[in-house]
Amino acid sequence: MFKRNEMESSDILLRKADLGDLLRYYIWVNEQSVRENAISRHRISFAEHVDWFKNKINSGKSILYIAENRERNPLGQVRFDIEDDFGLIDYSVDEKHRGRGVGKLMLSSAIKRFLEDKRVASCKYLKAWVKEQNIPSIKVFKKLGFQLGEEKVYEGNIYKIFILVIR
Repeated sequence: MFKRNEMESSDILLRKADLGDLLRYYIWVNEQSVRENAISRHRISFAEHVDWFKNKINSGKSILYIAENRERNPLGQVRFDIEDDFGLIDYSVDEKHRGRGVGKLMLSSAIKRFLEDKRVASCKYLKAWVKEQNIPSIKVFKKLGFQLGEEKVYEGNIYKIFILVIR
């Protein structure tokens, strides 16, 4: 049934991110594997991150969640950027918690919460860009019912675009 140490949905607590999470997000965004799978691969400076994070937290067009375990230890983050008629997904799992099913559980919970938010009434679908070599994320989106759309090349990298119709 479950792999050893694999988590269940009841093990994931989701909350909206706040300014107190700024440093945690900064650490996550600069993890080597996160940078390797990001659209922009350069290391993010702290000053750059502070501006970006405050913008996102205060924007009516972005929703940021932190996933925690029952002991309130952070597991990862999910962000939705609301664009016209879709929500663009970005997520990452803390490197200490990868390989345990956290990504799928965290993203599934975040999508449910996202759909309850009144700000997203105009969103007809969710979209995610995934680098073709990011096999764990590809598996997560497929398991959650996302359909593979087109592939795009950006700065020499191939991205698979995953779509989930929500309305």
